[in-house]
Amino acid sequence: MVNRFNAGLAALAFAALALAGVIGSSRPLEAQTAAPQRIGFVDMAEVFKKYEKFTVLREELKRDYEANEREGKAIMEKIKQVQAQMQQLNADSPDYSERDRQFISLQAELANLQRKTEREVMERTTKINKTVYLEVVDMVNGLARSNSYGMVIRISRPPADLDADPSATMQWMNQLVVTYDPADDLTNDVIEYLNERYARSGGASPRPAPPNRVAPVSGTAPGGATRGGVAPADLRPRGGFPGNP
Repeated sequence: MVNRFNAGLAALAFAALALAGVIGSSRPLEAQTAAPQRIGFVDMAEVFKKYEKFTVLREELKRDYEANEREGKAIMEKIKQVQAQMQQLNADSPDYSERDRQFISLQAELANLQRKTEREVMERTTKINKTVYLEVVDMVNGLARSNSYGMVIRISRPPADLDADPSATMQWMNQLVVTYDPADDLTNDVIEYLNERYARSGGASPRPAPPNRVAPVSGTAPGGATRGGVAPADLRPRGGFPGNP
């Protein structure tokens, strides 16, 4: 009898514990549902186009390319001169043989210059794009963290004239994002902060921010618009942007 009574008590205790576990885990649906993730958007092509550092680096590359191009044209002029001299000489003469050697040497020099230029342009273009891309991503990460964006998606803004640039129009039409809240478009903020940081580091002065820009993601904008509560006197939201000087 005692054993049967103890067994009954144990069963009741186990049932009570199980019920307590069920009740403890039965939270309201709102508490169990995670808050929706905040998503931002950025037009990377627009950022590259208006980031002063990218423009400066591209102009330096263009100047070096043009210098090599001038050198190549000078070699081509020498080749033309040698050809003209060869036409006036007897093919069996020593002078003709000397001009022929010069002609072959100049052709090889021109070909080497062309290969060197193509290689340098490709390598430097890749390096420029990588450097600027990493700086843009660094800035986007800082803006996202300081303003609670869990994700930032790349977009293509619509061209000003849909008929003027078919390529840009097709890129805009083929993007994955169909619609989004313009308040979450961080493009103008990224451009402005990158240019101001670049200017502080000794680079070229940034151009004025585009008109009708969204308010800065954090703090007080130059025009008085605000978003968030951190004043970006040095463009550092709370905790700072990674990689900032």
